Amino acid sequence: AHAAAHSRCGGAAHGHAATRARPLPPLPSATPDPVGHSISFADELVAMLGGVGVVLEVVAPSGERFLVSRGMPCGLAESVAPMLSPNRTGTLDGRIDVVEDIDEAKELAGTLLHESLRRAGVRGWFSMVLATDGEQSCGTLVVFVRNGASVDAAGRESAQQLMRRLLIELERNWLAAAVHAGAARFEAILDSLPDAVALIAPDGRVSAVNAICAEFLGMQRPAVMGRSFTEIFGIEVTAHASCEIMMRRGDGAQVSVELSARPIDGGHGSVVTMRDITRSRAAEARLREADRLAMIGTIAAGLGHDMNNVLLPIRAHLNAIGAGKGRLRAGPLEMHLSQVRTGLSYLQNLADSLHSLALDPESDVDAGGLTDLGAWWRKSRPILEKTLHRRAQLDSFVDESTPEIGAPAHALTRALLNLLVNAAEAMPDGR
Repeated sequence: AHAAAHSRCGGAAHGHAATRARPLPPLPSATPDPVGHSISFADELVAMLGGVGVVLEVVAPSGERFLVSRGMPCGLAESVAPMLSPNRTGTLDGRIDVVEDIDEAKELAGTLLHESLRRAGVRGWFSMVLATDGEQSCGTLVVFVRNGASVDAAGRESAQQLMRRLLIELERNWLAAAVHAGAARFEAILDSLPDAVALIAPDGRVSAVNAICAEFLGMQRPAVMGRSFTEIFGIEVTAHASCEIMMRRGDGAQVSVELSARPIDGGHGSVVTMRDITRSRAAEARLREADRLAMIGTIAAGLGHDMNNVLLPIRAHLNAIGAGKGRLRAGPLEMHLSQVRTGLSYLQNLADSLHSLALDPESDVDAGGLTDLGAWWRKSRPILEKTLHRRAQLDSFVDESTPEIGAPAHALTRALLNLLVNAAEAMPDGR
């Protein structure tokens, strides 16, 4: 039982140390081994007092319990500790319970334990509680004095001092185990996050990364620890940073990354999260393109009828010119030609507007150019009005004195087109 408990504690600590990915607070150099320390304590106590047997019961904060016995039969030791411990009275004041003669112990009168102790050669015992800060019990020490031996008050005080030293070692072991367990939980939480996460120390060096971050870099975690964040990632990050940047993955691929940095309270560095948004940005671009083409299709559906309405009078005026060839006077001829020019100008505006709609508003075409609002609206209004589908009347006013604006005409057309399409869709049917 002792070996199994020792293996569990030691094995857990060794296993974590091999996979630890971040500097931990200073720990004892030795592997946490509460069972081993307890056994050494019992051996030292037996050697110091002489003629005694020792039963030590220890209960860790985690609830794990183990029993150490020296000079007492194991079966007897298992039943002795809880029965003779001061714990049974809830006493944590550090006193030592002493029974000089087992025949005078009322709690043992007529019990099998009394007879077993007599057969084991036990004359009396003293016991004390292991308590952390005098508040929480974590075990019991029972020292059995054999026939022909004696332990005076000074010996009992020495045993108590030795027990206090053991308690310090146990608390140190438990603290180390708690720190290692906390580090393991922290690492598990980091690894469960869907984004790449790096912890940056106040001096700018990486103190921890999760599995996704290591994979993003194409590096093993130990190779990242302790190195400058700027050296590894090629960028400088300040607290409260939030930006979208291009980065190179460990496999050489260029990706879009949404980066966010937040300080850790107390001046303990910062947490940097990085999300690969390359696919989402590509999906957004495809969606914008699909929306743009859908809107163009919606408008084009009504343009055929509108263009026929324009082409019909053009053909009529051209037929009139052809029929009156040589007979038309200058006035009527100019009137027919003026109407043809007006129709062609209208068709030209429609063609220009279609061209503007066909351009990607995110492209650099005409980037940085200036747009005359009056001229732009005269060209774009005929086609933009088609988005309302006779659901509403579009009234507009453009002040001719308005200065040119620093936006491409096709982007302006797209912006107003989105506004009108949304307005048309929001109008209830029949109203």
